[in-house]
Amino acid sequence: MAPKEIITNIVGVGIICRAENPSEIFLEIKGDGYLVIAYRRHLCLIGGNWVGEVACNDENPTQTFLREFQEEISFDTAEDDPQERFALFGVTEKIRVGHDDPAPAPTKEDRNSLEHLKYQVRKNTIAYRDYLHIMPQEVIRRSDPSYARGDSKAIFSINLVWLDEKTWRILTGLQEKFKNLSNESLTCILSLDLIIEKNLKCMAGYDRVLQQFWRKCGFAKASDVPLDFEGVIMEERGIPLSSYDGYLERYEVVKKPVHLR
Repeated sequence: MAPKEIITNIVGVGIICRAENPSEIFLEIKGDGYLVIAYRRHLCLIGGNWVGEVACNDENPTQTFLREFQEEISFDTAEDDPQERFALFGVTEKIRVGHDDPAPAPTKEDRNSLEHLKYQVRKNTIAYRDYLHIMPQEVIRRSDPSYARGDSKAIFSINLVWLDEKTWRILTGLQEKFKNLSNESLTCILSLDLIIEKNLKCMAGYDRVLQQFWRKCGFAKASDVPLDFEGVIMEERGIPLSSYDGYLERYEVVKKPVHLR
């Protein structure tokens, strides 16, 4: 039997877009406290990693994305998950994340709107594509010479979330009022045109994922998406598997939930 391919971890994230115009998307920006310095102030798809105690009940990457979305999209301030932080980065110091600026107190209507958004995300999420992500250390070190965590090799499992017009209006209204809807990063609503116009960069190769998605949607301008981190590899691996058991049969996963170590 051939040895399993070794990967660092598995990531579940989502492309959250306006169904009537999927060039408009909801995503986040990593702040100045993010542990990978090279990724600070870079765009990122919302989601997270299959690591730590909180991930023990995730059955597949779609559930990881949905759990992370439910936890992160909030009016409340939080600290990052210490187990996830240690598993991924090997550090123990607390990091305060999200909601740095004062925001208005949410009303009951605001909270109901946020719950509607979360329900619609759960209802409309579909598994889309898996990518093998390879980030050589030397690529990160061009932006951060102090980076010394080695090469990264992971499965990035991408979900699609199509939001109808009512839900998109609710989302844009909440984002406009509160400026940030995440307790871990900084949320934003952007368009393909604005990303190109402002030369906005993505972390970890997500620019390649978005570029391919927009090409499949028929947007000619997708070719102009600014690409960062020359040398990163995003190799398409097909439709996501239905269970983490399937991934564990195929890959040797180094960082995973505590009960599987």
